Amino acid sequence: MAYKQYTKGGYNITEDPQFGNDRYAITPILAKRFNDLYFEVKELPGAELIEELKDLIKANPNCPQLKNYLAVAYERRGETENFVKVNNQILTEHPDYLFGRITQANIYLNDDNFDEALRLLGKSLSIKDLYPDRDLFHLSEVLGYLKIVGMYRIRLKELEEAEAVLAQMKEIKDDHCDVDDVENMLIPLRVSNTMDYFTELHSKKKNRGISVLENFIQVTNTPKFNHAEVNYLYTNGLTIERDLLKEILALPRETLIEDLELVLKDAVIRYSYFLGSEYEEGTQSFPLHAVFLLMELNAESSLPKILDFLHGDEKFFDFWLSDHITETIWQCLYKLGYNNTKTLAEVLVDGTYYTFVKTSVSEALGQMALHNEAKQTEIAQIYTTTLNHYNATDFDADLIDHIFLGGVIGDAIDIGHKELLPTMEELYEKDYVDTFANGTYDMVVKEFDKRNIELHKRKVNNIFEIYEDVVENWAGYNPDKEFSNNTESGWGFSDFYQEPEYAKIEPIRVEPKIGRNDPCPCGSGKKHKKCCMTG
Repeated sequence: MAYKQYTKGGYNITEDPQFGNDRYAITPILAKRFNDLYFEVKELPGAELIEELKDLIKANPNCPQLKNYLAVAYERRGETENFVKVNNQILTEHPDYLFGRITQANIYLNDDNFDEALRLLGKSLSIKDLYPDRDLFHLSEVLGYLKIVGMYRIRLKELEEAEAVLAQMKEIKDDHCDVDDVENMLIPLRVSNTMDYFTELHSKKKNRGISVLENFIQVTNTPKFNHAEVNYLYTNGLTIERDLLKEILALPRETLIEDLELVLKDAVIRYSYFLGSEYEEGTQSFPLHAVFLLMELNAESSLPKILDFLHGDEKFFDFWLSDHITETIWQCLYKLGYNNTKTLAEVLVDGTYYTFVKTSVSEALGQMALHNEAKQTEIAQIYTTTLNHYNATDFDADLIDHIFLGGVIGDAIDIGHKELLPTMEELYEKDYVDTFANGTYDMVVKEFDKRNIELHKRKVNNIFEIYEDVVENWAGYNPDKEFSNNTESGWGFSDFYQEPEYAKIEPIRVEPKIGRNDPCPCGSGKKHKKCCMTG
């Protein structure tokens, strides 16, 4: 099989498994043995494997790859002293062997010895500067080096530089495991930088949304409803008995809708009254109930009243809705706005609405297009009008909402509205767009090519499914439950995120990595992910 050379990410790269065999004294017999050694060393190596590696090293003293395997075997067995000793031997006997440098730099990073790590990696953090006499590198060398450079940037909390390294790795080989490792290691840094990032964005603009306290005389009495059953909403949280919800939904439709709209108005009028007391989910979920009951009743005429309720400021939403503003409210907007997208579209260009109200509206519109092909042209035009509106607007802290524009661009990517790229590019050039959401403009261009409709399509639930999901899966309702890192559960993602281990030493392959969808090397005929990869 012929392996072509190619240029990507600024490097001349080969995936030829025999590349470097002469340089590192890898004989054909050794190369064949390496196929199995890679997997054997990744498991818990036994004493027999250790002895075999020692014998192979004695017979092939000029092959640093064997010593790398021995070092990794010791690391897997927890024999740290022997691991360090063997890697020091590699550095002494094979000072130009890249993976010996990478392993030692990794050790230094785990000890927070950044100066020594930089010394090994080169001050310019460029593999081409580290090996000026070489013009061609193996893919594993390039990605292995970039991975340790990415780790170095991450450990120094240099988010922008780390993101640039990751982008370069993705350009070279987007589906490589080293890319996944750096992406995962970046998550804690992204999360820890979020608050500072948003603070910086908010410094560019005033607080969005209208202060409810400035617009209403506050009262303390509960309204009088047409139906006494509506008072159940004031004494039950989202764990409310489902039979009670069904009982309320069975009430006369017209007067029930009137009562639920009054519940929303009550949340506004008595905001300061409730704000002065300690929040209790069981007695202060009534506006949430009203929104979702109106959704369940398909009360399309109530959409303006719901949008009136959603015309508050950040403090108002933190109190009444918390994570619901981004996680669940969009479903109500989806159902009630499906036949009235014009009303939703007006919110997108109204600078008085709070950022995450507008992103929820945009989410609802995007999901309409993903769920119904007939809606795609209509929604695409709304996104076009929205982005053109902001692109034609001179910068004003009260009008340009960086986070919201990042959200709209993300939704436009999801529905594949590639015609907006020129406008998006102009918005990026004006520094109007939050890069936290979708990355740089160049990354946005690439995301259009990778879009997956089914991946971005979200299930639109009924009220019972929404409540069930929240109660079962949101951390605030399950304080003793462990949650996965990629959950959409509400109430404090960072409180439950467990930072991954930064570094695990991996044996170095001399042939291309077996992908998840490649045939398994065991000869079973199955894909790797369905066979030994899962063993």
